[in-house]
Amino acid sequence: MLLVLFVGLPACRAQALGIREQQYQELDRLREAAKRHPDYQHHLELAMHLHSLDQQYPDGGTRIAEAEQAYRDAVDATSSPAAAAAVLSNLAALLLSAGRLNECLSVIDDCLKISTGAHLQQTVFFAGALFNRGKALGQLGRPEAATAAFEAAIAASRRVSPGTFTKAYASLSKFSDAHIAEMDAAAQYLQLQEGGARLAGTGGGTAGKKRRRQNKEADLVAEWQWLKDTPPIDQSWLHFALFAAYQTKGDYSTAWRYLAKANDIHRSVQQYTRDQDTKLSRAILDAFPKPHVQDSPLKPEKLDPYPLYLQGQAGHDSQVPVFVVGMPRSGSTLVEQILASHTMAFGAGEDTALAPLLPELTGVLGGGGSRTKPEPRRVAAVGAKYVAIMQEKARQRHEMEANKSSDPVSPHQPYQRIVDKMLRNAFNLGHIAIMLPAAKVLHVKRHPMDVALSCYAQPFEGRGTPWAWSLDDIAHQIQLTHDMMKHWTNILPEGRIMDVPYEALVANQEATSREILKFVGLTWESGVLKFHETVRSVQTASLGQVRQKLYTSAVGKWRRYEEQLQPVYEQLQPLIEEYEAQLQALDVAASQHVGAKDEL
Repeated sequence: MLLVLFVGLPACRAQALGIREQQYQELDRLREAAKRHPDYQHHLELAMHLHSLDQQYPDGGTRIAEAEQAYRDAVDATSSPAAAAAVLSNLAALLLSAGRLNECLSVIDDCLKISTGAHLQQTVFFAGALFNRGKALGQLGRPEAATAAFEAAIAASRRVSPGTFTKAYASLSKFSDAHIAEMDAAAQYLQLQEGGARLAGTGGGTAGKKRRRQNKEADLVAEWQWLKDTPPIDQSWLHFALFAAYQTKGDYSTAWRYLAKANDIHRSVQQYTRDQDTKLSRAILDAFPKPHVQDSPLKPEKLDPYPLYLQGQAGHDSQVPVFVVGMPRSGSTLVEQILASHTMAFGAGEDTALAPLLPELTGVLGGGGSRTKPEPRRVAAVGAKYVAIMQEKARQRHEMEANKSSDPVSPHQPYQRIVDKMLRNAFNLGHIAIMLPAAKVLHVKRHPMDVALSCYAQPFEGRGTPWAWSLDDIAHQIQLTHDMMKHWTNILPEGRIMDVPYEALVANQEATSREILKFVGLTWESGVLKFHETVRSVQTASLGQVRQKLYTSAVGKWRRYEEQLQPVYEQLQPLIEEYEAQLQALDVAASQHVGAKDEL
């Protein structure tokens, strides 16, 4: 039954698996080389390869400890301040991705100290360390310190590191007139480089006007020539920053022009074909059809076991796991933060143990081609392993925080609930339902038009959103996710999935929070209403929102760009009307007054 998911892989997926296997073979070679020649170069090559694998193929961070040690070994093996500082900058980025924020800041301090002592402030790694300092401080809920670090990164990266320069600007939440003027000038230079186009408003005219235009272009080249070889992706961050800046000024026409340019750049570089996601979605729907167990004339032992397992007759019966699924930019981080503010819940973010266990579960279920009936105890063992791994992750995080705290910290007790916020698990709920039949699923939802705008406006740095650079592809992904979740709601037992509309949460915070806690089996604690005060690593694009009290200004923001988003509306109109009817039934407005804040 589940075999279709693995035998019918598209050719591109099979090719990708072949590339991954080659990278793992290279990892084995680098490990052996580092053992034979434990010098700076071999330790560094091993560390960087492990770091790259963690970024390309996330598996819950299993490679991070080895990569960290290899980076530290490289530092110990060199006497060069420049080499040591560069490696420390890489190590800080690794720790940042792992959510080990205070350790990241400590390593950055070492990097900056070495760099300053050796007069290496005009280097890519110095600017990069300042940028990562800003990201870490932001994730720790220190926005003013983060802004100062980003400002320092901008200053340090001028004429040194175009990528850091543009990313640091894209990380700012407030923009001065000087910021906007500098970014505009940089964008005009890049426009000249792209096709030799004349500056807007300066073409044609008299000889005097032409000379003034030529002089202005010459000044731009003199000032910004250091951006000449900026990779397209790094250029896109500048356009995302200009979108944010002009939006805060209320100039939505100019803002959209820069936003469209930013996404066009990404789409030209990061090719995405929706056919693969469509085929995978269809394969999943076919592999998990609606069960008809009660109507079958066959004896139970003759029945296909999978429908029975979907109804809860196999798997590990732990109620600890809570899965948050849905589209990005729908309020998932907010829901996780509310739960993580409960004393008996742990928010694991996207540090999930599920992905590495799926091949094992597939093998147990006969995914390797065997049609032997899988044993429930073996299915349950995989579920128990997932819970044990997640509890261990929570324990390690608790110990890490306890070691940093100057205040007494109570001994760690296993959490009653652990929140797994890997949104793509929306496509894995069949496996999850079989493996963990008592687990609860929170499906975060938001008005499709606000989701579309927010995804299009967000410069995703991470993995998993290759469709986010095209409005058409975003609409397609919204429809796929909607259809998938509707399927799970129809085939899984009642009470497994709870829909959480973002609009209901921001309009009625306490009532919706109470419903969420009741659904996952936690007692009420008023502290969840102060989720923005909870100190924990938040690594998603919704960082700014979970560090503030709830506000409604992000509801209906798509109407600012209604004309530009019309194709999305036409593609999703039935879904939009369905969602607005659901909100109306909940007595929640789908479009409220657009306030001063600009969180999307």
